[in-house]
Amino acid sequence: MFLLTVVFAAGYLVFYPGFGAVAGTLGWTSTGEVKADLAENNRKLEAVFSRFRDRSVEELEHDPEALNFGRNVFVNNCAACHGSDARGAKGYPNLTDGDWLYGGAPIR
Repeated sequence: MFLLTVVFAAGYLVFYPGFGAVAGTLGWTSTGEVKADLAENNRKLEAVFSRFRDRSVEELEHDPEALNFGRNVFVNNCAACHGSDARGAKGYPNLTDGDWLYGGAPIR
């Protein structure tokens, strides 16, 4: 069993990176894997966001699909700090009032 493990490890190091800068014969790297995953995720996000990109806020606020999508984005990215009701917490602003703390306005 020990010899089988040593043979497997030697074969693995030939095909995959295992000694610092030695790439292995297959050319696989974790960096390449991450880049491929990011490219795929960005492609999927572009397909989703492109449906809403060139529309005004007034138009989007009457679109049930856009509201549902926005709700999901808020829950997954913002609710942990701003609260599930968006009323804020200590150190995190209330998003339901009319105050724009850092300037700007809705994109129209």
